This record gives sequence, C-alpha cells and structure tokens, in this order.
Amino acid sequence: DQSTTDTTTGSWETTGQYPLIGKYDAATTEFFNGFIDEVKVYNYARTASQVNADFQKSASAEGTSTRLGASNQSFLSNGLVGYWKMDEASWTSDCSTEEVLDFSGNSNNGESCPNGAANDPVGGKFGNAGSFDGTNDYVLVDDTSSLSPTTQVTISQWIYPTAAGRSQADLTTIWKGDISVSTDQSYGLIFMDTRAIVMRIGSSSTFDQATSTSVLTLNTWTHVVGTYDGK
Repeated sequence: DQSTTDTTTGSWETTGQYPLIGKYDAATTEFFNGFIDEVKVYNYARTASQVNADFQKSASAEGTSTRLGASNQSFLSNGLVGYWKMDEASWTSDCSTEEVLDFSGNSNNGESCPNGAANDPVGGKFGNAGSFDGTNDYVLVDDTSSLSPTTQVTISQWIYPTAAGRSQADLTTIWKGDISVSTDQSYGLIFMDTRAIVMRIGSSSTFDQATSTSVLTLNTWTHVVGTYDGK
C-alpha cells in the first residue's frame, strides 16, 4: 500500500554521510520514540515474495530454539549489507564504542549515542531491541561503501512506536545521507505524525517518496519494509 509523490533526479551519492538509526539527518533534532528491532539493509529491491518469506521466517523463529530439517533459506541474506539485531545486553553510550553489532558480515557496527545516555537494549520482538526515548537517543553507524547503494535499496525492520511525531519528519527509524544537499540522494524510513510510514529517496528539492495507505498502531510491533528499484 503506497503512493509515489515525486521524481528523483541527480546522482545517488550518500558516501560521507553516516547511517543513523532512530534519528533523521545528522543536523536535525528529530528522534524516534519507541523500540526498534531486527534492522536490515539490502543493496537491491526485494520482491514482495521475498519480503513475505522474511516475515514468515521471523514469525516461525519467535519462541523457537531449534528447527530440524529446515530448507535452505540463504536467499534471505543474499545482498544483505547491514543487519543490526539489537540483541546485545548493554551498550556503552559514548558515540565511539562499536557495540551495536552488524551481523551481515560487513562489520558495519554501530555506536550508541549520545554520550552518557542510559539506553541499553530492552526486551524486543526477537530477543532484545534498541530503546529510543524520542529526545536524543540514536545509533551512529560507520559510513562504508557497502551502505552506499547506487541504484536500489531495501530497508526492513520491526518497530514499536510509543508516540507519533510532532511534525511530518519527526520520528525517523533509519536514515542515511544529508537531506539538505540538493545533489545528494539520501534514503530512509520515516514514521509520520499521521502514523503512516514513508520511504524517502532523494534530496531537499527532488525525491521519490512512498507513503503507506494504512497507519501503524502505537504500542504494537509492526514489520516495516521499504524498497526502491531505481525506477
């Protein structure tokens, strides 16, 4: 359920901009309020069937410790360039210690921010989840080429919002790029004040934007996925 509202032009250039989980753009003060779990970034546009398979695998894994005779599901991780489970017992909140671990194999580990915050992971959808207070909590991820796609991208995560935004771009679940640079193409998912989800690809002046036609329920876990195929 989505609708496209504009057209992106210019180059897709996010190198030099750090990915942020729970915060919109490095220069803003817009933070997610709630919990975020199982954050994944793929370097291609996943199909609806692939997204559904990922969802079904997650659902079957909930509360299950062993699955005997499971079929090969390596396709679920092909093209996976970032995967933050948020399962750590604690984080050192100093914006420098890389304890938010990346399980994609690309070593895109994150740092808990801000300095001195008490924002250790809490019980989540699967294992633990990142806890974000909507004021200043976020995760800063190293900027790498693997997280700077050139044509396509998919973002997948479970979110549990505890409050809606105060403005249209107030509660961002994940973001990479500088939206203020007119020639750069940022990408990310935004939880709107209307409780809809938006995936935005683009700059301050031109962008592609897909908005969900259904709205999320507060204080409930929801699987949110956004894909961009470059068209």
